[in-house]
Amino acid sequence: VEAAGKSTSAVSGLLNEFANEVPRILHAEPYNGRVIYAGGDDVLALLPLEMALSAADDLRKRYRDRFNKWIKEEDLKNSLPVKTSLSASIVYAHHQAPLAAVLREGHALLKNWAKKKVEGKNAVALQLYQRGGPAITVAIPWETSRGALADRMEELLKKLSKDQDRKEVGSGILYELQEQSWLWGSSGPLAASSDDRDQYVASIVEKSRLLNQTDK
Repeated sequence: VEAAGKSTSAVSGLLNEFANEVPRILHAEPYNGRVIYAGGDDVLALLPLEMALSAADDLRKRYRDRFNKWIKEEDLKNSLPVKTSLSASIVYAHHQAPLAAVLREGHALLKNWAKKKVEGKNAVALQLYQRGGPAITVAIPWETSRGALADRMEELLKKLSKDQDRKEVGSGILYELQEQSWLWGSSGPLAASSDDRDQYVASIVEKSRLLNQTDK
């Protein structure tokens, strides 16, 4: 939060309100998580794998809306350069991965990826952490011209999993998507069309599913 020329007491009050709200949000349905720490805009929590991204996005939106409401009520939009964003890191860790190492990775992701790899911050860094250590790491803006990240991910998952069993998809898909991510990068051949990009990802998923069935 940047609030030049304004008493920090109001900003501190908003941060305290947000921190006090975090356990109520994350401990309840649908997230069923556990908050380890919440102070100001710093939050550390354990969450089910399938809920982590949605929970982080929910906190981001509540944080943003709380400050936007304050800016509007105080009529500060034109007189005070206030910028609010909530960067996050999510480690999808194997249940046998050392917790201390996972926590270190989470802090490093936030500092070195979410806040530095994406212009303007306001991003989330995601990492797959297997028993042997980090496997895949990526930093993505929360918002793009196509909408919110969590919404886009959910939409894509619905497309890929419609009438199909997600468990049939082999784990190698993550590595293949990472290796071929240049195709839909800013200068890649699939950069212009979201439909082409989704169809290509779907084809990789289908190939992974067929290979996985053959191996059984």
